[in-house]
Amino acid sequence: MTMPQSREFGMRVPPSREFGMPVPQSQEFGMTMPPSREFGMPLSRTEFYVPQCFNGIFFRSTPSQDLDTLTQMPKETVTLYQRRKAILTNANVLTANEAEEFAKLEFKQNQAQQKLVDTKLKNVEKRLVGKITALEQKTEQQLMTIQEQLVQLTHAVQQIHHHGNNVEKSSNRRPQNCWDVNTCQNGIELIDTEFLTVRYQGNGNMSSVFSKYPVQNGIYCSVVAFFYYELSILKSEQKCCAYFGLAPKQSDQIVDTFVSIAYRSDGFFWFGNSWLPEKQSFTAGDIVGCGLNLSSGQIIFTKNGQRLDTTGLVIPSPTDGPPLFPCVSLCNCGDTVKANFGPSFHFDFASTQ
Repeated sequence: MTMPQSREFGMRVPPSREFGMPVPQSQEFGMTMPPSREFGMPLSRTEFYVPQCFNGIFFRSTPSQDLDTLTQMPKETVTLYQRRKAILTNANVLTANEAEEFAKLEFKQNQAQQKLVDTKLKNVEKRLVGKITALEQKTEQQLMTIQEQLVQLTHAVQQIHHHGNNVEKSSNRRPQNCWDVNTCQNGIELIDTEFLTVRYQGNGNMSSVFSKYPVQNGIYCSVVAFFYYELSILKSEQKCCAYFGLAPKQSDQIVDTFVSIAYRSDGFFWFGNSWLPEKQSFTAGDIVGCGLNLSSGQIIFTKNGQRLDTTGLVIPSPTDGPPLFPCVSLCNCGDTVKANFGPSFHFDFASTQ
């Protein structure tokens, strides 16, 4: 009988399969067999096996070919597996080699990076060491400079202290004398900041100026109880006409009009109320001096370091009566003199001993 065609595969199938009858399972191979084969019936030429699937391959065979097919397919599968395994093994080997090579490259890269970092650190260290060395040298120089300045300041402080002691001692003795600006009469002016230089700018009338401190309170010279000062004649426009000496302060008076001691530029001495001839005049360029021994009352006059004969010029009680002040009187316009109240003079006081 003719078997129906399979709609699925276009093949003939047994009636039991076509009409939904269960197909007996082969106990030998676990495969679906036609009923005639299952129950020992001869296989009709018109019957065909239902296509079987093994490892995704559809095949059909006769019963004599089933065992060969089943034994050959696993061999092919094993061979394919072995090939795949070999490929995987080779791939794993390649992967391992690549990993090893990558590890080597990574190690070399790390070494290069570390070397670069070390080089940078060394360069930074060199720069820092250079800067630190320069800073240390600069600091050392600054310290040396500071030490030198400290030594200089210490020396200056010592000098100031010494000078202060000298000033204190000097102030304990006597203050430095100078011309008293409040006693400048008409035409007399002081032309320096120390109030020692006097210039006459009047109209020919005699004018005077007195010192700030009197003989009794003035600077003493190196000889004990001896007062002395000098006068430098700096300028004289015509024949010098000047008086200098010791006198009490009396406004609008010249040296020779009241009780005083004076030395006139033409060489005469004035003592008390009379003139004593001396013959030694002075003019511009000369240095003249006047002194008083406070113990004996002896008056002395000097010219250019030489003591003049002043025998008889004695004040009986120099500390009694009104205080005596150094004084100078001028009358020629332009005459200029400068006072020296010590402590060093042109005259040598050894001759007074």
